[in-house]
Amino acid sequence: MTLWSPGSDRQRLFPRKHRRAPSADNRPRPQRPRLHRRRHPPPSTATSHSKRQSDVRTGHRRPCASVANPRLRAHTEGCPTSVRAACVVTRKAPVRDCVADQRRRDRALFLGGKLKDWIPFLQASIWPIVVLTLAFKFRAGLGRLIEAINSRVERGDSFEAGASGIRLGPSSPQAPTGAEPQPGAQPVLEVPPPLAELSEPATEAAPSVHLVHSAHRDSALDRNGYRYFRLRIALEGDSDSDLDRVVKVIYHLHPTFRDPDRTIRNRATSFELTTAGWGTFNLTADVYVKDSLEPIRLERYLNF
Repeated sequence: MTLWSPGSDRQRLFPRKHRRAPSADNRPRPQRPRLHRRRHPPPSTATSHSKRQSDVRTGHRRPCASVANPRLRAHTEGCPTSVRAACVVTRKAPVRDCVADQRRRDRALFLGGKLKDWIPFLQASIWPIVVLTLAFKFRAGLGRLIEAINSRVERGDSFEAGASGIRLGPSSPQAPTGAEPQPGAQPVLEVPPPLAELSEPATEAAPSVHLVHSAHRDSALDRNGYRYFRLRIALEGDSDSDLDRVVKVIYHLHPTFRDPDRTIRNRATSFELTTAGWGTFNLTADVYVKDSLEPIRLERYLNF
């Protein structure tokens, strides 16, 4: 029976080839000091968010931290509740997720501040944008309106614009656009001299007559930029007997007409005078009747 000895177990468990050879003086050799891995110092609570961001950029991962560990709680100070719960379960601090969440929060705050600065500008520019949009949409009608207003202003017509709207006055007579009329040309716009008073009042037996006229546009007569109209001037009475008493009618046109004083004796045409003109003026006529030396003075404003 073999007795147990410590040396037998040592030889069985540790063969000679795995054991160190003893020293010459039969003393155990001094063992080499074990190299200990240097541990990272625990992160302090003063670690800033920028420091954590710089660690993520450089690729250096800080040691994992648990929310339950007060020394390593600085890693999850800025994390939302869901991230903190994940840290407790996995006992790790997702530093990269925390940094991304903080960046998103900073970006949202920055954009919110910028939008507050733009709100007054948007409120002030909303009406100009609406007006410009409507003007662009109805630009055809707006162009015609501006052209009509411009032509009225050039002719000297009245025009008013204010908060109550746009108000247009009556059109003035047509203004000449060509050269100055020469003697004998068509009439110009000017106030005629006052009519001379009759030397004697009209008697009760005087015929009841009056002047009538009509005007028709004739573009074939246009020249020097003037728009000409054909004029028809005649004498009418309350009855045929009134016209039968008329001997002749002397029409006094504007002095710029060729032969401004024209005498008509044709009773069949109701003493009709035909001419052409483009301007408005006052027409006077002397009506001579039988058994009277003084004529009857008639007047009519020719507007066309």
